[in-house]
Amino acid sequence: MLYQSLIIFIGIVVGFVVATVIYGGFKYKDVRDSEGEKISFFRRGIVGRQIQKKKQNLDKVLELLEEKGEMSNSDIHKILGVSKRTVVNYMDILEKENKVEQVGNTGRSVLYQLKK
Repeated sequence: MLYQSLIIFIGIVVGFVVATVIYGGFKYKDVRDSEGEKISFFRRGIVGRQIQKKKQNLDKVLELLEEKGEMSNSDIHKILGVSKRTVVNYMDILEKENKVEQVGNTGRSVLYQLKK
């Protein structure tokens, strides 16, 4: 009985530590991002940092396209240091937001440029 109680207690402690690391701690004050929007409890930890990095990378892609005019997936992959699949996902997001357009159909001939 004592052994089982100890195992349960250790499980609770480990769960608490993992939750604290993943969600950035248990902070009860309002946290706001650079635009003044309230950041949810979930977005404060690792997930929040991933969301922030993704937004920074999308902004960087737009800046690069503004500077260079056209870029391929490989160019963006090399500059950002993310996987090629991540670049494809980023470009899909920017296409859906009508910020960029694809020039070419498929493969290595595909380039992206800012939407006119």
